[in-house]
Amino acid sequence: MRPRKLTLSAFGPYAGRVVIDLEQLGEQGLYLITGDTGAGKTTIFDAITYALYGEPSGQNRDPSMFRSKYAQPDTPTQVELVFSYGGKTYTVRRNPEYERPAKRGSGTTTQKADAELTLPDGRVITKPREVNREIVEIIGLDRSQFAQIAMIAQGDFLKLLLADTKSRQEIFREIFKTRYYMVFQERMKGEAGKLQRDCEAARASVQQYIGGVVCQEDDLSKPTLEKAQAGELPFSDTVELIRELIRRDREAEEREQGRLDRLEEELKETSALLGKAEEARKTREKLEATYRAREELLPQVETAQMALEEQQQKVPRQEELGRKLSVLEAELPRYQELSEKENAHAALTQHIAALEQKRDQQEQVQKVKAKDLEGWKRELSALSTVEAEQERLLREQEQAENRKATLESLQAQVQGWQTCLEQLAESQNRWESLAHRQTELSARLLQTKEALQASREIHQAAQGLPEEKQKLLHQQERVQEKQQALDELTDMLDGCGKAQQALSRAQMAYQQARERAECLEVDYRRKNRAFLDEQAGVLAQSLEDGCPCPVCGSLHHPAPAQLSGGAPTEAELEKAKGELETAQQQAQTKSLAAGTARAALEERKRQLLTQMAAYIERPAMESAEQQLAVCREEAGQERTELHNALMEVEVQLARREELEQEIQRQERAVSDLEDQQQQMQKDLTQAEVAQSALDGQREQMEHILCRELTVHLQECALEKAPAVIAEGLEQTGVVLTQIAGQAQVLQEKLHHKEELDRKIPLEEQSLRELEQSAAGLREELAGAESRKAEMEGQIQALRTQLHYPDMQAARARAAELEEEIQNLSAARKQAEDAARNLQAEQTKLDAAIQELNHLLESGESVDVQEQQRRSEELARQRSEAAQAQKVVHARLVTNETALRKMEEKAADLEKLEKRYTWVRTLSNTVNGNLSGKEKIALETYIQMTFFDRILQRANVRLLVMSGGQYELKRRREAENNRSQSGLELDVIDHYNGSERSVKSLSGGEAFKASLSLALGLSDEVQSAAGGIRLDTMFVDEGFGSLDEESLQQAIRALTGLTEGKRLVGIISHVAELKEKIDKQIVVTKEKSGGSRVEIIV
Repeated sequence: MRPRKLTLSAFGPYAGRVVIDLEQLGEQGLYLITGDTGAGKTTIFDAITYALYGEPSGQNRDPSMFRSKYAQPDTPTQVELVFSYGGKTYTVRRNPEYERPAKRGSGTTTQKADAELTLPDGRVITKPREVNREIVEIIGLDRSQFAQIAMIAQGDFLKLLLADTKSRQEIFREIFKTRYYMVFQERMKGEAGKLQRDCEAARASVQQYIGGVVCQEDDLSKPTLEKAQAGELPFSDTVELIRELIRRDREAEEREQGRLDRLEEELKETSALLGKAEEARKTREKLEATYRAREELLPQVETAQMALEEQQQKVPRQEELGRKLSVLEAELPRYQELSEKENAHAALTQHIAALEQKRDQQEQVQKVKAKDLEGWKRELSALSTVEAEQERLLREQEQAENRKATLESLQAQVQGWQTCLEQLAESQNRWESLAHRQTELSARLLQTKEALQASREIHQAAQGLPEEKQKLLHQQERVQEKQQALDELTDMLDGCGKAQQALSRAQMAYQQARERAECLEVDYRRKNRAFLDEQAGVLAQSLEDGCPCPVCGSLHHPAPAQLSGGAPTEAELEKAKGELETAQQQAQTKSLAAGTARAALEERKRQLLTQMAAYIERPAMESAEQQLAVCREEAGQERTELHNALMEVEVQLARREELEQEIQRQERAVSDLEDQQQQMQKDLTQAEVAQSALDGQREQMEHILCRELTVHLQECALEKAPAVIAEGLEQTGVVLTQIAGQAQVLQEKLHHKEELDRKIPLEEQSLRELEQSAAGLREELAGAESRKAEMEGQIQALRTQLHYPDMQAARARAAELEEEIQNLSAARKQAEDAARNLQAEQTKLDAAIQELNHLLESGESVDVQEQQRRSEELARQRSEAAQAQKVVHARLVTNETALRKMEEKAADLEKLEKRYTWVRTLSNTVNGNLSGKEKIALETYIQMTFFDRILQRANVRLLVMSGGQYELKRRREAENNRSQSGLELDVIDHYNGSERSVKSLSGGEAFKASLSLALGLSDEVQSAAGGIRLDTMFVDEGFGSLDEESLQQAIRALTGLTEGKRLVGIISHVAELKEKIDKQIVVTKEKSGGSRVEIIV
């Protein structure tokens, strides 16, 4: 990038318009920018940087300060830079925001910041953001990179030279984009911390499961288990202990299960004997019921047999009815024949009646037609002269129509002449109207253009509002995000409070459950002791003289033990034991819940304090609520202020949008008015042409009309022609109307004559056809009456042969016979089925009696009372064994579940610890926290590579500037392993072979070292930016601390930068430089205010 020409207007100390033609300085070499202090030397650099990026070259100046205090109020503040890059020339113009006089009225208005970039192809890009984006695209550098490569600004020399590792990290982070490595470091640190917390939570969970393991109170492993639950036993030993407890409980459960199985078998045997006794009882009862059922069935069997014999006696009657039904069914086809003949007779009778009616109608029609034919012949004779009258009338009509056509033609010509006169008058009026409207339109167009120009000027002044709005919106989003985060933190604080309450409730619940379990344990031990003491009295209650004692075997019991009356029963003792176990399980569950609640509370507090640290300098749980309230109040105030500012900008934007719409409307109005003005001129021209054409047409029409009127109306005047023509047309119309009436009458007569000529022959033919049809009807009628008489004789003969009058009566009788036959068959079948079923039932009962007697004879005798007593005793023993097994099983399930959960969680813990080990190692490595090693983070390590290349480039120039004495070197070993290192800088003094800190350099030496370092940084950034080529470079101040030799060495090193067509500009007021550098830009203060620029080559 090479600046070609710089134009400043009311910019900084330059009051008016100043043009600096940088092409006068040539293609390469050094040039000096010199002048009085405060004259505006650095402002030239500011102007170049501002033109390109909208920002000054240094960090201590703001664009709002660029308005010259010496400028006239109406002088605009702006910068225009013409530069070339890659053989193409670009022009960029910018102006900052400043106050200027209002164009209308008094006072001032704000001129918004604006930018405009003209590309080599003539395209123009506007708006600051778009221009910034295009500049970065063209040059390949943003403002920060440009400032570090092309402009070594005043005051920045020593910053990089004397910085420590942390400061250089921040500088290099932005220059070489190494922030990603820092983010990776922080991410790994966070991942390691999270894994550490997960490991601690997993260990706590394992310990909670160990605390849930239970064993018998008198178990020898009880002390060892308590030691494990206290965390004093290794995990592997604890697992072995729990497995041993589970093994013992499984053996105990198997023993109880064997006892249960044995008792179940004995119960099954006893139940089987009792079942056999019950079956024998039921068999006797069933035998008695079967005898009673057989006695009740015998009368029913006899009655059914008698009914069957009665039905068998009716068989001859059924056979007789069958024969009658067969005879009747044989006659049914004859009834069908009779019915068909009667139907045919009725149809023939109807046919004869129809023929007679038709014959009468034909005779009547013949009479009417003969009468009409005679009348039509008389009318035809009277119409014989109609054709001659019609020919005469047609000749008269033709003469009248020719006269009418002539008059109508003359009338049309006269009307055309009159229309031409009217059009001529209208054309004159239209031309005058168009001329008047054109004058008014020109005035409106001028007024609208003036209003449009004023609106554009107002709109131009509001160009920077969208950028201001976006800036406020971004700030508002940040404040909203902060408020949302604070709200979430407040919710988290509330969650901590609820978690604290939940922990208190859990601890209280555990305390209550533990106290209740202890009370139940004391009560159970007391009841168990009393129950054991009372067992002698319980046994004594079942002793009888002559029966052996179950304890001593004696048959006599002179002094049996007595019941105390206050001891619990076995059921009460079992109930107390069950309540104790339930309470212990509940206490264990409550303990686990309390531990989980405490861990959850601690995690919530840790997360809350971690997230609060982003907004509060020293967060503390004790004052978290007040700290969050203060932060929320501050954020609320900031949001309110931003909202008010945004509303103000919105109002201005709304006005700007309304103005844009108004400008568009005005532009459309101007365009419409210009189009209307052009159209108006066309209409005026057309009106003049039309008026001339109409005048010629009028003269031609008047000449033709005069000639026609002379021929047809005996030289009638043109003015009288319309009336004379109208009168002639009226007379001709009357004549034609009369002729038309006569012609209509004649036409009707002619049509009637033609109709009669057509109808008379047709009617005569019709009469002949009717006569022939009547003869045929008479013959057909005679034949039908003969067939009717023959059919009546056949019907009478069939009626004599049949027993019933018709088919319906015969079918009804057949249905009666068939129903009676079916009833007899059904009654006989019902009697047979009843007798057969009762006989089978009797046989079945006899077989059942025989079988039941056999069962009773083969069964064995059982002592029911003895077996019932034995069953009750076995059931009691089984209940005791089941309860004992239940206690063992509950303990076994609890310990197995705890062991499984422990092992699962231990496996998870092992995975977490493995991952935590390598993640922690990786985190310590990338963050430079390895024990006994230098604290060099990953980002620093990457930056060290860039730093070494920078130093390599810097030393090339420093050795020249220092006469080979000094060389910069990155410190390889840290002063200690407690702070970050890797980017410290030392200097090698080749004169005495020493190596020391750069902070020990004198002022002049430090300037040369810092200048070399800055130039090396510029080269490295330029190389890292993808081979960007900058043909111009600027160095601002610092040469005043050099002696003559050092100054000469510095100039020689800077001269080396100019190789390859590069210009290097130096800002300085050192007199020696003025003598050594020929090309100069001299900035001079004017006594009247402001500065001027002169180029000396």
